[in-house]
Amino acid sequence: MLTTGRAAVPSRSLRQSSAHQAATLQSAALRVAGLARLSAAEVEQQRHISTELASAITEAGFARHLVPTRWGGLAGSFGSLLAASSAVAEACASTAWCATLYASHGRLAAYLPEQAQHDLWADGPDVRIAASVVPPQGSATAVAGGWRLAGQWSFASGVEHADWVLFASWTQPGEGSEATNSPGSPGFSGFSGFSGFSGFSGGADAARPGDGVDAGRSAPAREHRIFAVPRAEVTVLDTWHTLGMRGTGSNSVELDGVFVPEHRTVTLDRLLHPAADAARCHSVPYPMVAGLLFAMPILGAARGALDAWQADVAGRRRPDGEPAWHSAQLQATLAQSSAEIRASQLLLESVAERADHADVTALAVAQNQRDAVAAVQLCSASVDRLFRSLGVRAQSEGHPVQQRWRDINTAAGHGTLRFETAATAYAGAAFDTASGSSTGRSTDGGAE
Repeated sequence: MLTTGRAAVPSRSLRQSSAHQAATLQSAALRVAGLARLSAAEVEQQRHISTELASAITEAGFARHLVPTRWGGLAGSFGSLLAASSAVAEACASTAWCATLYASHGRLAAYLPEQAQHDLWADGPDVRIAASVVPPQGSATAVAGGWRLAGQWSFASGVEHADWVLFASWTQPGEGSEATNSPGSPGFSGFSGFSGFSGFSGGADAARPGDGVDAGRSAPAREHRIFAVPRAEVTVLDTWHTLGMRGTGSNSVELDGVFVPEHRTVTLDRLLHPAADAARCHSVPYPMVAGLLFAMPILGAARGALDAWQADVAGRRRPDGEPAWHSAQLQATLAQSSAEIRASQLLLESVAERADHADVTALAVAQNQRDAVAAVQLCSASVDRLFRSLGVRAQSEGHPVQQRWRDINTAAGHGTLRFETAATAYAGAAFDTASGSSTGRSTDGGAE
């Protein structure tokens, strides 16, 4: 029987530190939310966040949140990031998406070799990093001292205001000198298969075990290699024209023979090998937090949709003069949707709690995958109900419920948030088919 992934009891000092961190980031996030609310229409029209918003996101501490402490970062908690991201998303989901990914990509860059980390953070941890790393795209050619990258990469959210961009391409084993991770570089052992590192990628073409990222294969046919490139060497293409999440600026990017020194690369399987002293946020396996990171803005957008819906309904009256909310249909809509959004928040808070404090087991990872995707499904269903209940009035361009409905449906289409994938992972862990152990019962009611 698998262990339940029950949270370990953190020390009092760790709890106090986490609480202070959460309060500080939350306060700063509310200031970002205020600015995002004022500029939401402009962000949607321009299809990327403004320079002012990018600066506010950085000043709030998102970019440094998951950067290692030795570079001045916070190596922060996922719980505090959830609270901050969802608060910003109540005002603008696109702004929250970029803020969350700037944080997430700081975590990913922490797996680069030490010299590359110095290149990124020697002058401070407030570095905005965009990425397009799943699936691998473009081409990487081994040359003396490093690699040359060429081609196009899709869905680099927030790239307009990034300082660095992470790319990924397939390479052959043995190419390059393969810089090694420093003793301080983090990773994790025991889980394979990655998806959803960046932007709106991570779908059917994402890397899978057998494509060079499965720790169980001794001789992979190819390697999924990540490269760090200064934003100044990147050409941004105007490709992001979408139904929702328009302000994320998730455009394609292009490189034309850009040289990347060997020390600024790492193969994705290095993420499977941790340092003993890695911070908690750097030692949990990526599948344990991937869904959570993309769900954070969706939760906030759903809360924002509920607030906008209530404001719309509160200002209306029925033909008989009674308040519109006296309608049994609208009452049922409010009760069901608000309950689903609240349930989504509780699910994501439990996911963050496991990521921050639970023993890392196959079951705990699978529970997080399941709960994050279930929360997104609840948010999507609740906002769809709110949107439909307003009838034709919500179809007007710029209606706040309509915008959040578009944003949530676009974000929920991310490959990392596919329920079938999460279900497969959860069933495999719950029944523990690999070990052939007998089925038991878990503390959360599943067949574990």
